[in-house]
Amino acid sequence: MIADGTFETLFFNDTQVKQALKQANVKQRIVIELNNPGLTPQTPIGRKALWFDPINEDF
Repeated sequence: MIADGTFETLFFNDTQVKQALKQANVKQRIVIELNNPGLTPQTPIGRKALWFDPINEDF
């Protein structure tokens, strides 16, 4: 679903997600990145498609 864009389509077209993102006004917020030493080596940090990035998303 990630590879073919199905997940993104379902996620961003969901009524509740649309409402939450609109109310959150994420484009106007400051993102503070935090290190998490508790993440395991198996956590796919480098796979950008698996992480929500409110600054770089077009929704």
